[in-house]
Amino acid sequence: MRFTPEQMEGIIQGRLAYSRRQIIKYLREVAPDHTRPISDKDLLSRIGFYMEEASQYGVSQERAYGQWALMQITSNDKFGAIKGVRRIMSDTSMRETPDEKVDKFADRIVDLYGDGS
Repeated sequence: MRFTPEQMEGIIQGRLAYSRRQIIKYLREVAPDHTRPISDKDLLSRIGFYMEEASQYGVSQERAYGQWALMQITSNDKFGAIKGVRRIMSDTSMRETPDEKVDKFADRIVDLYGDGS
Protein backbone atom coordinates (compact mmCIF):
# COMPACT_ATOMS: atom_id res chain seq x y z
CA MET A 1 0.00 0.00 0.00
CA ARG A 2 1.31 3.42 -0.93
CA PHE A 3 0.19 6.83 0.22
CA THR A 4 0.62 10.12 -1.55
CA PRO A 5 2.33 12.93 0.39
CA GLU A 6 -1.09 14.56 0.77
CA GLN A 7 -2.58 11.38 2.20
CA MET A 8 0.34 11.02 4.62
CA GLU A 9 -0.11 14.62 5.75
CA GLY A 10 -3.81 13.93 6.33
CA ILE A 11 -2.98 10.86 8.40
CA ILE A 12 -0.40 12.78 10.45
CA GLN A 13 -2.82 15.68 11.04
CA GLY A 14 -5.57 13.26 12.05
CA ARG A 15 -3.28 11.54 14.54
CA LEU A 16 -2.17 14.90 15.93
CA ALA A 17 -5.78 16.06 16.36
CA TYR A 18 -6.64 12.79 18.13
CA SER A 19 -3.64 13.16 20.44
CA ARG A 20 -4.60 16.74 21.33
CA ARG A 21 -8.16 15.63 22.15
CA GLN A 22 -6.77 12.90 24.41
CA ILE A 23 -4.59 15.44 26.21
CA ILE A 24 -7.60 17.76 26.69
CA LYS A 25 -9.49 14.84 28.23
CA TYR A 26 -6.54 14.05 30.50
CA LEU A 27 -6.09 17.67 31.63
CA ARG A 28 -9.79 18.12 32.32
CA GLU A 29 -9.70 14.97 34.46
CA VAL A 30 -6.51 15.61 36.47
CA ALA A 31 -6.54 19.42 36.67
CA PRO A 32 -10.22 20.48 36.67
CA ASP A 33 -9.61 23.65 38.69
CA HIS A 34 -7.07 24.83 36.13
CA THR A 35 -8.98 23.80 33.01
CA ARG A 36 -12.62 24.47 33.95
CA PRO A 37 -12.46 28.18 33.05
CA ILE A 38 -10.84 27.45 29.65
CA SER A 39 -12.96 26.66 26.60
CA ASP A 40 -12.10 23.56 24.57
CA LYS A 41 -11.06 25.82 21.69
CA ASP A 42 -8.65 27.81 23.86
CA LEU A 43 -7.35 24.70 25.59
CA LEU A 44 -6.75 23.07 22.21
CA SER A 45 -4.74 26.11 21.16
CA ARG A 46 -2.68 26.04 24.36
CA ILE A 47 -2.03 22.32 23.99
CA GLY A 48 -0.78 22.95 20.47
CA PHE A 49 1.65 25.51 21.86
CA TYR A 50 2.76 23.16 24.67
CA MET A 51 3.29 20.29 22.24
CA GLU A 52 5.35 22.48 19.92
CA GLU A 53 7.41 23.68 22.88
CA ALA A 54 8.02 20.12 24.10
CA SER A 55 8.78 18.95 20.55
CA GLN A 56 11.60 21.48 20.35
CA TYR A 57 13.26 19.58 23.19
CA GLY A 58 12.74 16.25 21.42
CA VAL A 59 9.65 15.03 23.27
CA SER A 60 7.82 12.53 21.07
CA GLN A 61 5.42 10.46 23.17
CA GLU A 62 1.80 11.40 23.83
CA ARG A 63 2.20 10.60 27.53
CA ALA A 64 5.11 13.03 27.87
CA TYR A 65 3.23 15.71 25.90
CA GLY A 66 0.35 15.31 28.34
CA GLN A 67 2.65 15.58 31.34
CA TRP A 68 4.35 18.66 29.87
CA ALA A 69 0.96 20.26 29.24
CA LEU A 70 -0.13 19.44 32.80
CA MET A 71 3.00 21.01 34.29
CA GLN A 72 2.55 24.08 32.10
CA ILE A 73 -1.16 24.57 32.78
CA THR A 74 -0.83 24.08 36.54
CA SER A 75 2.07 26.55 36.70
CA ASN A 76 0.28 29.25 34.69
CA ASP A 77 2.66 28.58 31.78
CA LYS A 78 5.77 29.10 33.92
CA PHE A 79 7.17 25.55 34.07
CA GLY A 80 8.74 25.69 30.60
CA ALA A 81 10.36 29.05 31.38
CA ILE A 82 12.26 27.80 34.44
CA LYS A 83 15.96 28.10 33.69
CA GLY A 84 16.80 24.69 35.20
CA VAL A 85 14.02 22.99 33.21
CA ARG A 86 15.28 24.56 29.97
CA ARG A 87 18.87 23.57 30.80
CA ILE A 88 18.00 19.94 31.58
CA MET A 89 15.69 19.55 28.59
CA SER A 90 18.37 21.00 26.28
CA ASP A 91 21.24 18.92 27.70
CA THR A 92 21.95 16.24 25.10
CA SER A 93 24.79 14.74 27.15
CA MET A 94 22.32 13.25 29.65
CA ARG A 95 21.46 9.58 29.17
CA GLU A 96 17.70 10.12 29.56
CA THR A 97 15.57 10.75 26.51
CA PRO A 98 13.49 13.95 26.47
CA ASP A 99 10.40 11.86 27.26
CA GLU A 100 12.15 10.32 30.27
CA LYS A 101 13.22 13.77 31.47
CA VAL A 102 9.58 14.90 31.41
CA ASP A 103 8.63 11.75 33.36
CA LYS A 104 11.24 12.56 35.99
CA PHE A 105 10.02 16.14 36.33
CA ALA A 106 6.45 14.92 36.76
CA ASP A 107 7.52 12.27 39.29
CA ARG A 108 9.52 14.82 41.25
CA ILE A 109 6.56 17.19 41.43
CA VAL A 110 4.38 14.37 42.79
CA ASP A 111 7.12 13.56 45.31
CA LEU A 112 7.19 17.19 46.45
CA TYR A 113 3.49 18.01 46.44
CA GLY A 114 1.69 14.69 46.49
CA ASP A 115 -0.75 13.37 43.93
CA GLY A 116 -3.70 15.43 45.10
CA SER A 117 -5.57 12.59 46.77
